[in-house]
Amino acid sequence: MKKLYEIHDLTTNEILADNLDFEDIPELLGAYADFYPTHEIIACCRNHNNIYKIKSKKDSFKAEWFNLIEENIANFY
Repeated sequence: MKKLYEIHDLTTNEILADNLDFEDIPELLGAYADFYPTHEIIACCRNHNNIYKIKSKKDSFKAEWFNLIEENIANFY
């Protein structure tokens, strides 16, 4: 089953974007965090009816994203 990702605003308790692919998360997370600088914006993974928080900080997510890219590149060689 394909994992679905969402972006939540915890300050207003709203879902800002849903049904996202993992590749869409970094750009949208950064855009929402920049647009709502005083809000807590997070990315989540929805697995069936459970929601798992990915990271609460944009920079932490970027680091995780780059680690994933590096692992994928290493697997090609």
